[in-house]
Amino acid sequence: LAALLAVSGFVLKERISESLSAAAADVQLLQEGSYNSSLGNRAALWMAALAAIAEKPALGHGEAGKMDAVIPHLPKQVSYLRYSHVHNALLDVAVSGGMLGAAAFLGLFITPFFLTGGMSSREDLNRNRYTAASTVAVFAMNGSVNSLFTHDLIGVLYLLPLILVASVGGDPEVTPLR
Repeated sequence: LAALLAVSGFVLKERISESLSAAAADVQLLQEGSYNSSLGNRAALWMAALAAIAEKPALGHGEAGKMDAVIPHLPKQVSYLRYSHVHNALLDVAVSGGMLGAAAFLGLFITPFFLTGGMSSREDLNRNRYTAASTVAVFAMNGSVNSLFTHDLIGVLYLLPLILVASVGGDPEVTPLR
């Protein structure tokens, strides 16, 4: 694993450097009040989404009315862009389904920890818990700047390792989240 990471880091060194430079430039533009970047567009969408959520916090605007509720809150320099989502999975669900939908969505990320229980002295069970935690972390990080589960394959990639981990079961001697 260490060798794979080292080789990947060496091969992708230039791409990683370019990505970090682009991210720094995006942050600089945003600090200057410009939304003319990927991060700037996302920040504008996130602020507009929060305003839309405040309008209908309990049940949201519905999937069909989601972006119609967000667009009026976008700054003029961003509002001409057409998006199908707000580039944050939790905010996206909260705009369309309100706090009730957001709670259900968060349940998708909390449930694996209940299915696998707490830490155990059994190495095989701990490995399953780390697999579940890693899977949840990867999808949660991606969802913080993008949409999730918008394609069947992505849902399968999330659920497959969690189903395998849950099928092994937890240690009955250990309580969840301990």
